[in-house]
Amino acid sequence: MKRYAIAYFNFFDNDLQIKIVEADGWRMALDKAFPVLYWVREDDLKKAREQAFNSDVLFNVIDIKIRD
Repeated sequence: MKRYAIAYFNFFDNDLQIKIVEADGWRMALDKAFPVLYWVREDDLKKAREQAFNSDVLFNVIDIKIRD
């Protein structure tokens, strides 16, 4: 499993949230951190972010690299 930081901004509430989760991929990380985004169903992260933006929501998923 990898660690991901997920940022979510809702234009309706002007609410920014950031969560860190462990998951097998960006899609699973997004679903774990913000289940409210269940309707974002694109397989490509860029397209998924565009779909959310068209609904007045911003999000990003960042893979956290841990150095040894």
